[in-house]
Amino acid sequence: MDTTKRLLQITEAHLSALCETIWDGSCVAFVGAGFSAAARLPGWHALIQDVADEVPANDEVRQAVDQLLLRPDPGHRALEAAAQLLQDRLGREAFHRAVARGLQPHEGLTPVFLQRRRDLLATPFRAVLTTNFDPLLPGDPPGPRTYRQLLREGWGGPWDPCYWPGDATLRRGPGGVQLHGAVSSDRLVFARRDYRELLFANPAYLTFLKALFATRTVLFLGFSFRDAYLDLLRAELMQLVDPEVSDPPLAYAVLTDVTWAEALYLRRHEGMGVLWYPPTPDHRGFDVLLQRLADATNPVRRLGRRLAGARVLWLDPHPTNNALARRLLGDDALEEVADLQEALDALQQRPWDLVITHWGWRPDGLSNAQRLLDWMHRHDRRVPVVVFSSP
Repeated sequence: MDTTKRLLQITEAHLSALCETIWDGSCVAFVGAGFSAAARLPGWHALIQDVADEVPANDEVRQAVDQLLLRPDPGHRALEAAAQLLQDRLGREAFHRAVARGLQPHEGLTPVFLQRRRDLLATPFRAVLTTNFDPLLPGDPPGPRTYRQLLREGWGGPWDPCYWPGDATLRRGPGGVQLHGAVSSDRLVFARRDYRELLFANPAYLTFLKALFATRTVLFLGFSFRDAYLDLLRAELMQLVDPEVSDPPLAYAVLTDVTWAEALYLRRHEGMGVLWYPPTPDHRGFDVLLQRLADATNPVRRLGRRLAGARVLWLDPHPTNNALARRLLGDDALEEVADLQEALDALQQRPWDLVITHWGWRPDGLSNAQRLLDWMHRHDRRVPVVVFSSP
């Protein structure tokens, strides 16, 4: 069996198990810089180069930064060092302003990224954590309130309205967490000193991540695993919980630059299930996998898919409440009527696949729902009926 086929088989098996984990409310998404690449924001290297342009070319710091960036493949330590030199030279506030300018999408957000973000936020993750500090996926900073929400408070479940289709804004409740701060705030983890302060001046931060990694399944999206402290946390978790007998996996990652042998190793020895997609310049496979996750786990999308093409009659005197149904079904599939007689006339005129009605209590005895069901029984209209308890 060739490597591609094996990777696809592994991916399908992991995708099925991951959907169950998400539906149970025990999965958090961990979003890295690769997620924002579709918005055409600069990468780490290019961003530091943009900030370096704020310093004159003949300045000693600028020359040192240029030398660090000229390496064929500068690692995270070299990039952190370059950022630290620039922060020292410009001052923290000016440095943050320069980073913020570099991370503003100048040509508007691309349709690909907007759809990617919609799919992420429609998936009923327990929370969305990100090390990105760009404005594309805003969230709360790490702190006692955030820690309490994610570790101690309950979950609204996949039917919570925060996951319903609509504006691409972050959900309520546990919501999003920008672990490394945000360009809109005075807290940003980008330079070497910032990482030291994050890890050693705030012990609660590492305690929170250890507890989260130990009690939740983590899905890594657009993540390069270049943050050394996160790899250390994962190593501690593997020592705590034997990854070889962990089923389902302790974590999942959407990856493209991985072989079948590496995927097998990650599953058996690091407790990580690989969701692989074929390598292409536009990373289309990443978006296909994310959309499949959202479609399989978001209950409103699942309902919309089941009702696709169905003819639905809805009896409701308050049709302003039905905006979500209109988005799901479209005007051609949904006919709304405001009173019982209109509904009976519609049932006589044409066939329907589904009837939805309010309870509709009436002062003369039987409710609208009871009268409707009685009429359908007497006229042998065999159509599924959903009754809501609204008046």
